[in-house]
Amino acid sequence: GAFRLSRLSRANTADDAQGRAILDEVSNTRLYLHALRAATLDESVTVLLLDHADTQEGAARAISEDNPNLKCSRLSRADIAERIKLDTALITLSPATIYLRLLAAQTPANNLAPVTVTASYRRYRLRRQLFVASAGVLALGIAWAGFNLAQYLSITDDIQQAAQRTARVNAEYQEATKQFPEAPTTADNLRRGIELADKLRASARTPEQFLVVVSRALESSPEVSLLEVGWQYRPVEYDAAGGTAAITQPARTAERGPGTSAGNQRIQSGLLSGQIRDFKGDFRGAIASINALAERLNKDPAVESVRIVQLPLNASPTLALSGNTADSPAQSGAAEFKMVVVLKQRT
Repeated sequence: GAFRLSRLSRANTADDAQGRAILDEVSNTRLYLHALRAATLDESVTVLLLDHADTQEGAARAISEDNPNLKCSRLSRADIAERIKLDTALITLSPATIYLRLLAAQTPANNLAPVTVTASYRRYRLRRQLFVASAGVLALGIAWAGFNLAQYLSITDDIQQAAQRTARVNAEYQEATKQFPEAPTTADNLRRGIELADKLRASARTPEQFLVVVSRALESSPEVSLLEVGWQYRPVEYDAAGGTAAITQPARTAERGPGTSAGNQRIQSGLLSGQIRDFKGDFRGAIASINALAERLNKDPAVESVRIVQLPLNASPTLALSGNTADSPAQSGAAEFKMVVVLKQRT
């Protein structure tokens, strides 16, 4: 934030005339500052005299005596050398060493040299930066190569130890197998037997899911009593007549996909044979209860289809009437029914 002024003048190189020239130039500089309104003539000004040759002691005394508003401070050769840490012999050799020493100690904030002059220095600095970067990359590469080499040696040692342990275990196994009795069959037959047992275990089914589905549906039908429950896990549905019936439902065939036969897809199916408790000849109510049970079973997410194969009364209009009223189910107090339930395939 300080305002700086510069004034350059030529002085006589003779020692006797140089002192007088310095006094004149100090006076001219005061007038110059006054003309620029930077300082008045009555304002106190400090004059710093850099006497690198130790020849201006009288001039410094004369400046202070000539004007009481001027305070002159003189730095001798020894003072300058001490402040900038420079040998006095170098100052004696040339005063330019003072500026060179200051330039080496700290880079100036402003550089007035043109680009053509500083081009060589920029190339030199870029070359040094490239050298430093190359050295860094080289050091990183050497460290990474050393790490990889250490890892390789460690892995190789682990492989050798593992091979030695494997050979030792194989030798112990061979020695132990010499004492085993002769096996009833070959190792391949044993392996195939275990694989077959695993496949049978994976494909095995129990009637647990089927019974759970039936139990959920019967919770809302206390008037229904089961007399018989049949279950099977085969490629065909349960046949209420005692045999089996092949699966022919279009929906189920579509689920298997094209080219898949019914013979290689097993399903769970079962027969529910039951009756309506306290039946008093109300066929309509009995049929409604049976249909409601079938509807609840059909809505279960695990059920694929429900088919009623027998009702207490066949209401089909195509069936001819026949029978004896003496054999009416109303006299026995029960209305029997049968239905086949098919569960969905589990993946």
